[in-house]
Amino acid sequence: MNQQDILNQIVAEFHKDPGNQIIIGMTELTEFASEEIGKEVTPEDLCEALQAHHNEQAGEEHLNIVDAASALCNQVADRCWGECLDEDYDEWDEVDISIDWEDVDLNTSDNLYATIRPC
Repeated sequence: MNQQDILNQIVAEFHKDPGNQIIIGMTELTEFASEEIGKEVTPEDLCEALQAHHNEQAGEEHLNIVDAASALCNQVADRCWGECLDEDYDEWDEVDISIDWEDVDLNTSDNLYATIRPC
């Protein structure tokens, strides 16, 4: 699935049952990040990058992976809680959010997901 399809799918699900948080699963996070940085990002890669970032030991590659996964969270939030500024250019008001990376410390990275909330 390409980035726009991933984004549209999550936003459509949110609009079916809107709330004050959105959960984004590992598959969506890694597929989006892979396309964003132009190379495959595995669940293990994302977990490793998040752990390195949390421990303040992230290198450039780790930061690129975290930034790419975070980009999905931000774009989803903008389209769910923000206002459209220009439909022709797909520009949205930026929404301040918090991202909680859940289950990142478990032995299996398959359980990782992100919970985003507006600030």
